[in-house]
Amino acid sequence: MDQKLFEEIKDLFYEFGNIEPPNMECISTDNLRDEIKKLFVVALQNFDNEMFAEKAYCVKQLIRPNSLFQYRKFDIDGYSLKALENNYVWLSAPSNFNDPYDCSACFDFDKMAAAYFLNNNKNSKNPKVQKLIEDLKNGKSFFEEDYQNPFLNQLNDSLKDESQKKFYEYTDKFRNKGKIGCFSETNKNILMWSHYAEKHTGFCVEYNIKGIPLDSDFNMNIFPVIYSEKPLDLSKALINKREDIFGQILYLVKSIDWKYEKEWRYIGETAANNEYIMPVKPKCVYLGTMITEENENSIKEITNKLGVDCKKMQIKPYSFELEEKD
Repeated sequence: MDQKLFEEIKDLFYEFGNIEPPNMECISTDNLRDEIKKLFVVALQNFDNEMFAEKAYCVKQLIRPNSLFQYRKFDIDGYSLKALENNYVWLSAPSNFNDPYDCSACFDFDKMAAAYFLNNNKNSKNPKVQKLIEDLKNGKSFFEEDYQNPFLNQLNDSLKDESQKKFYEYTDKFRNKGKIGCFSETNKNILMWSHYAEKHTGFCVEYNIKGIPLDSDFNMNIFPVIYSEKPLDLSKALINKREDIFGQILYLVKSIDWKYEKEWRYIGETAANNEYIMPVKPKCVYLGTMITEENENSIKEITNKLGVDCKKMQIKPYSFELEEKD
């Protein structure tokens, strides 16, 4: 690894409060990228710290690949060919994704209930309310088994309803209104060719994003997906009414079972429609190993017109790995 980059990454870990960065002399590139992605989430979750917010985008640039790929299948109405010819990608709402648990989050009921109670009763003169506020500020939990406050028993149901309502309101809103374009760091994943390119009969488009300006819409709104063993706690964003942060993190979290996808997402909430024009033309189009002759000819006709390379995938001999052939 380049020594300057090595020191830059090491400094980032220390700045984020991780005293022991990973051993970067022996860590694999993929594992290092995973560790840096974790810093990105930490930065987003500390949105009230200006330094962390700025660092989030610095971290993202460290792991942004030179090329991103999008797998596509053919459809009877010709939308996939039209998208290639006109250089746009389709943006979808998370509620339409193939994983119903994609873009899931959780919240700390104790934190939420306490925050709503304090906010709604900060000017109360009721002695019982004042006592409860004092207890909460002193670190008492609503749900400690040994904490007894008769007044609290009357509040639990309403607080629970209010916090749950707000959480599901936010979650449903973003899962249904989001406009997301999905990409991958690789064009050689056999599972993705099966899932997203109709059993290897479709194609995959490569976009070289290296030269796209850092302050462009695409670069500002393309993010790495974070693969996690459990949903992230978004209580802080809810409590602070930061819908932007809530949505941004929500859109980026998937189960660790999907890690092989190496996904990046363009979040186009402000897009006028679901057709997002890419800022660069395709670098290359890769044809699936099982593509029909008719569809292969249709793709080549378009790539020839656009001046874009076209290659076909094949299985390596004595292997399950895919490779490109001209």
